[in-house]
Amino acid sequence: MNPSCEAAVLFRTSTLIKNWTVGTLDRYLGAGFVPPAQASSHRGVEGLKARLEPTRLTVLAETGPLEGTSWHADISEAALSRAHARGSVLVGVTTALDPKHDPVTEERLMELSRDEEVLFSLAPVERPQPKVSKESLIAAIELVRRGTGAVPSNDLVAMTMVLYEHGGTLGAMPRPTGHDLLVVVSLGGGAVLRGRGTRARAGP
Repeated sequence: MNPSCEAAVLFRTSTLIKNWTVGTLDRYLGAGFVPPAQASSHRGVEGLKARLEPTRLTVLAETGPLEGTSWHADISEAALSRAHARGSVLVGVTTALDPKHDPVTEERLMELSRDEEVLFSLAPVERPQPKVSKESLIAAIELVRRGTGAVPSNDLVAMTMVLYEHGGTLGAMPRPTGHDLLVVVSLGGGAVLRGRGTRARAGP
C-alpha cells in the first residue's frame, strides 16, 4: 500500500536552525503501525480489517484512528487461500516508492524494511456472515437426499457455503463439475428458496 506517494509531509525539528524532516508516515505510526522489527508480534491497528474477494483484497478502517481509509489490490488465488487459512494479512505502508514506476518486489520490500521506510500492521480477515441459514441448509440437504438417494458430502456442502459467501471456490478447493455441480446448485437453490419461504411465513 502506498498512501501518499504524491506528497511529502514536512515537520520542523528545530526552531533555531530550521531543520525539517519528512513525516508522511507519522499518521500511521501514531495510529499503531509499527517498524519491521516489531511486525511479527504486532496485534494490529484498531478498526483495520481485510476484506477478501475472489481476485481482490481490500484493507479498510470503518472505525478507529484511520476511519475512512481504504486500499485495494489484486490478489492471486494462492494468496487468497493463505489469507483465509491464516485469518489475517500483513499490511505495509510506505511513501518510498511509486508502484507505477518501481515494481513492488520481495527484494524491494526487504530493502525498505532494512531502511525502516515501511510500517506494518496485521489486519484480520473479515468473516462474512453466511447468506444461508443453518436450518435452510439442513432442509436443502434433505431435499437433495430425497431427489438423488444420497446425502451430499461435507465437501459439497462446504463448496455451497463458499460459493454463497465469496462468489467462487477458494484455493485448492476443486470446482464442482458434473453430478457434483448439480448437487451444489440444488443445495444452494433449495437453501435460498427455503430461507425465503421461512421468512415469508414468519412475516406479518
